[in-house]
Amino acid sequence: MKAPPVALEGLLTEWRARLATPHYLYWEMRTDGLWVRGNVPDLATRMAITEGVTAQMEEVLVMNEITVACPDVVSDNIILRYVRTALNADEAIVHETLTIEVAEGIVSLIGEVGNAEELARVIDVATTVRGVRGIVNLLRIAPEAQQRDLRIVRQVMDRLAFAREIDDRMIRVMVANGTVVLLGAVATDAARHHAEQIATAIEGVAGVRNRLQVG
Repeated sequence: MKAPPVALEGLLTEWRARLATPHYLYWEMRTDGLWVRGNVPDLATRMAITEGVTAQMEEVLVMNEITVACPDVVSDNIILRYVRTALNADEAIVHETLTIEVAEGIVSLIGEVGNAEELARVIDVATTVRGVRGIVNLLRIAPEAQQRDLRIVRQVMDRLAFAREIDDRMIRVMVANGTVVLLGAVATDAARHHAEQIATAIEGVAGVRNRLQVG
């Protein structure tokens, strides 16, 4: 395990000294990047630490698992809803491949991501949700063929979002070995056909199974 640069070590040590119990901060340099974990009193503190770390580690991937203290008890169901909403809203994340579980404020992230940058983004987004007490990271980076499928999922969803007659919130996209499966509902037959055309036009798509329901 490598040590972080001296300047970064000093920065994190300074922040750790500022935090009063029960807040804490610690870090670990791994082969896949710098992992920073802890609990801070407010979002402003988290942002300040994050900005400082990013400035020191511009060429190193940072996995940010710093949670923000919440004086109120937030139910697991509410946390689950907020985490899903936050992940769904982030364009850099293919949320269809993720499973989220919450128990006593601890969020388990399960599934596959396309690359290390997306993994870091999922962790960062989930950790900032109000009420989250910690993260259990069970994500893995997909093999090359599955990364291609994840790329197709992202491209199909991006193009569906710009189709006027299609409500992409009602559609789920799955891809296996280059074959796209469209699930969900659309308002008209024309929208159903258009969604299939969009998926078919994506580079790398081997076929489309259109299971969209009209109505």
